[in-house]
Amino acid sequence: MNSKDNRPFNKFIRAILGLLLAWIVPGAGHAFVGRPGRGIIIFIVIGATFWSGIAIGGVMTVDHQGQKWWFAAEMLTGIHGLIGWQRESKKLQTLKHEIQVGMAVERNQREIRIREKQDEHAKCEKEIAELDRRIRAATTGEERKALEKSRKDSIDAMNEIREALIGQHSQLNSLHSAHIEKVLAEKKLALVAPTATVARVYAGVAGLLNLMCIFDVVMLALIGTVATTPPSNTKEDR
Repeated sequence: MNSKDNRPFNKFIRAILGLLLAWIVPGAGHAFVGRPGRGIIIFIVIGATFWSGIAIGGVMTVDHQGQKWWFAAEMLTGIHGLIGWQRESKKLQTLKHEIQVGMAVERNQREIRIREKQDEHAKCEKEIAELDRRIRAATTGEERKALEKSRKDSIDAMNEIREALIGQHSQLNSLHSAHIEKVLAEKKLALVAPTATVARVYAGVAGLLNLMCIFDVVMLALIGTVATTPPSNTKEDR
């Protein structure tokens, strides 16, 4: 027979505790609601799947900056994902100086290019303003037509400069991530396809599997089933 707790508040508290345990240590939630055998299997399967991904891709499989969606899935493995995150952060910390030095040099170069483009943009604006003045003062149709063509060319040039500025600012904003990838590539730590995909699929799928296990724990706790006693094999005396 199944023993059940019919008090709604206790079921809710039990579900919350089971959810937390199932996330922190995959399988612990099932042990908490009276399914220790299932919990052991879950712990082994989730752990083996996650660490297989780490073994394939290395320490940078858990990438909290460049792979946010995969990182979120990996964090669903609880202690496994947290350990992977800690190892990745520790490795990045050891490379922090190299990343910052290279980034500072390139940042200065890009800022110089941005200032140059801004000067070119301002020059085009002045040229267009001057052409507008000359167009208004033009006395012949041919002169006006030539000035309007020059104005169109200046506007096209200014638009190109504006697009280049947008690109430079975008690259400047992503400079930190780009230099992390550059240093990791130099240290042969960066993940490349197809290894990156395979490694992150393993680690991420482990998290998604544990998400289903967490849901199972919550349902078991809310239903109120604590443990199942196997049916008796004794026969009634005749």
